[in-house]
Amino acid sequence: MLQSQSQSQSQSQSQSQSQSQKKNSVKSLVENLRRQQMNLTTKGDLVLAALRKLGVASNATLTDVEPQSMEDGVNDLEMMMAEWLGGDASPGINVGYIFADADVAPDPGDEHGLSNNAINAVIFNLACRIAPDYALEASAKLITTARYGKERLVKLSAMDRAKAAKCKSGYPNRMPVGSGNQLAKWNGWNYFHRKEHCDDGSE
Repeated sequence: MLQSQSQSQSQSQSQSQSQSQKKNSVKSLVENLRRQQMNLTTKGDLVLAALRKLGVASNATLTDVEPQSMEDGVNDLEMMMAEWLGGDASPGINVGYIFADADVAPDPGDEHGLSNNAINAVIFNLACRIAPDYALEASAKLITTARYGKERLVKLSAMDRAKAAKCKSGYPNRMPVGSGNQLAKWNGWNYFHRKEHCDDGSE
């Protein structure tokens, strides 16, 4: 009986240690990804990362990227982000990308301005976009990851627009509740109060 209890406790401890190791492994992976994203601050960094996904550039083999290839990649990045952004009539994905001035060519050293949660999606989609330039075909895994990342950004941008629209259409905080809102009057509410903060000047 005692031996059975001892074995059960040993198995329980082993499972607990295994779960703890898995959690630490996932946590370490997330931290590494965040550090990598923080190091990708320029448009050239994004292009280089996309080329690595295609196997065109590699730190391991010390493969250099030609200046013309880098310039073309940055131009492709600029065009892709402009297509994603859309216009006033049909807004698309807005993730903070900083475009070059209209009369200035984008430079690899320019900061991209992307939010961290958008960097990977941009890199994978850029890799798919520039693959034909190197007579390469993007792998199924690359295409799937790119598609999933873009769809996620589309949803996030739509949610941001919906939230902004709600702020604009709602009653401002200075609007009286009106005599018909008896419940609000009983609770001492004389003005509308929003749950979320809106930066539309209607506070």
